[in-house]
Amino acid sequence: MTEEYTFSHGAALIVRERVRQVEKKKYDHIHDDCHEGSELVWAAIHYATPNKHPHKPMRISEMPNDTYVMSPCYPFIEGREKKWEQSRVKQLVKAGALIAAEIDRLIRLQQVTEDQMER
Repeated sequence: MTEEYTFSHGAALIVRERVRQVEKKKYDHIHDDCHEGSELVWAAIHYATPNKHPHKPMRISEMPNDTYVMSPCYPFIEGREKKWEQSRVKQLVKAGALIAAEIDRLIRLQQVTEDQMER
């Protein structure tokens, strides 16, 4: 039994946001591949967390001297405040586009690894 699938409005908005990130912000695969520390995922968590959530999500990073540092989950210096100016839908669309970027990055990484193993 196969059903015809059409994109939901939400999925279409995420695709449009990802295209905007690539074309206008120049956040293409070369840019994304530099984020090996899950920064795209942490940024997505920042956008996906409700504004009035009682606990702000934090990430724990292990330091070289076996200590740990807690920091806000948004990994980038600029842009953290933009979230508060956006509608909830826009926040979730950005989160979805960031997750899509991370999925694409991981797929590229997996393909490179498989290609290297074949040699």
